[in-house]
Amino acid sequence: MSTDRDLEERRLHPSSLGFSLLKHLRQFLAPIAIMFFVSKESDSWQIYGTVLLIPLMVYEAWRYFNLRYLIADGELIVREGVIFKNVRHVPLERIQSIDSTQNFLHRLLNVADVRVETAGNTEPEAELRVLSIAARDQLRGIVFSANEAPSPEAVNKEAIQPTTQLSGPTFDFHLPAPELALLGLNPLKGLAILGVGLGLAGQLGLLENASIGGFFKTLLSGASLASNFAMGVAVVFAVGLAILLLSMAATFVGLHDFTLTRTGAEFRVQCGLFTRRTTTVPIGRVQYVIVRANPILRALNRSSIQIETAGGKNEDERHTQRWLMPVVRNEFVPSLLHAIDPAIDLECVDWQALTPRAGRRRLFRALRFSLVFAIPPLFFLESWGALVLALGQPVVTGLLLALAHKTHLAIGWASSPFGTLMRTGVFTKSIGIALAGRVQAITVQSSPFDRRYGHATFRIDTAGAGREGNKVSIEFMSRDVAVRLRDQLLWDLEHKRQDDGLVRA
Repeated sequence: MSTDRDLEERRLHPSSLGFSLLKHLRQFLAPIAIMFFVSKESDSWQIYGTVLLIPLMVYEAWRYFNLRYLIADGELIVREGVIFKNVRHVPLERIQSIDSTQNFLHRLLNVADVRVETAGNTEPEAELRVLSIAARDQLRGIVFSANEAPSPEAVNKEAIQPTTQLSGPTFDFHLPAPELALLGLNPLKGLAILGVGLGLAGQLGLLENASIGGFFKTLLSGASLASNFAMGVAVVFAVGLAILLLSMAATFVGLHDFTLTRTGAEFRVQCGLFTRRTTTVPIGRVQYVIVRANPILRALNRSSIQIETAGGKNEDERHTQRWLMPVVRNEFVPSLLHAIDPAIDLECVDWQALTPRAGRRRLFRALRFSLVFAIPPLFFLESWGALVLALGQPVVTGLLLALAHKTHLAIGWASSPFGTLMRTGVFTKSIGIALAGRVQAITVQSSPFDRRYGHATFRIDTAGAGREGNKVSIEFMSRDVAVRLRDQLLWDLEHKRQDDGLVRA
């Protein structure tokens, strides 16, 4: 019997034939190139290329006519297969998100690759390559129609508008380029890109005559030490600037024109300069929330917010580790968190610190780390090197101990009606929230050293943990406190499931 949520059987967009052929041809570029250079005096490479191309064209055409999808009886049904037929049934209520990706050619043809993800698998339940944008939107609307609330007139506001504009059931939140540039001020990202570039240059033999030792020898020699020193400072400054520019460029390409839209009971994120990605996240299926701020964002009174849903991992981590807002002023954070769960209120959280004994254990760990990596080199260095290392060791040890102490003071945890929270970070502050009722597993683990001190490691996994494992992981927690917290969370979770069962009944 047909319903409003049914969709008649359909095929992919005709351009999917061309995109599939391009995908296969990329795999044969190397063999075709070899044949071209080996047989360049004749036309045999064209014959071999045609022999490879014709079977691919036949296969993809046959695949196109055999791949169909429809929605019936509350299920998304995908039929595919050339030799071995495969019919996949995906219940609509299990679908977590419908994501799409558009590269430059996709955008020219107004089509997209569509991924249907659920909570149960590490791979997407269905990949529909390629759908028209209209077909994608229709599919998304039917799948999530049960969760959508009536949508009042959209509120189109920039990120600098008052926070009250973000509290309604519908809003459109665009991230200006200057705000996005703040996220790119991350030296570590730029340093990683620079490292890859230097590694590639080394493989190509472009750095054969380069030497760090030779660079410093040049600086310390010559008639004008001051001018050489100034040149060295300029070089260091230029490298640092290049690192930041690389980081900003990478961030801009990946998150260009970032737009967060809330419509009814779902978030929709769009971003990307060359490859445009669109991700749909039902609000009720958010598992974990992270509010993070590095030193630069903290100095400018800003934070970033990430969410994670129950879903699969893929080659593009941004589909699972989703940005809710890469950069947002702190005054907007409560409203965005409220949009995820109206009960979230970080101002009312009663943070609990770890015991002083846990702080001493962290100090001992830092001290052991310092000694283990500092003492052995003394036996292999020359006298001057050993002397320099011995004189610098107290400074390094002091810095490690200070960092361990600050790390201990920064760690905090809390249990609230809206979830379990963990606070960490000395330089980059972060607050992780495992939402209530979304917990999949709770672990209290004690090593022999933990049992000696009465400690345990408390862990919470959510359905979105994936390969990254535990979302909340607190070392050196008092074992008695960890056991009580585990029992309380299990009790709350069991009662919530019973209440949900009564509501469904």
